[in-house]
Amino acid sequence: YTVFDVYTGDGVEAGRKSVALSLILQDFSRTLEETEINIAMDQVIGLLKTELKASLR
Repeated sequence: YTVFDVYTGDGVEAGRKSVALSLILQDFSRTLEETEINIAMDQVIGLLKTELKASLR
């Protein structure tokens, strides 16, 4: 992953940050299917919520 933006200010609750991440999901031998990508993204978002108390904006 890569963090490509961190923002605090208008529209972001005091004491919180808006963090933008870039992820690359790939299989070296085939094209990933949409369902596989959705499952992976759900897992990533779930971990961010659980471990960092993050919320999706």
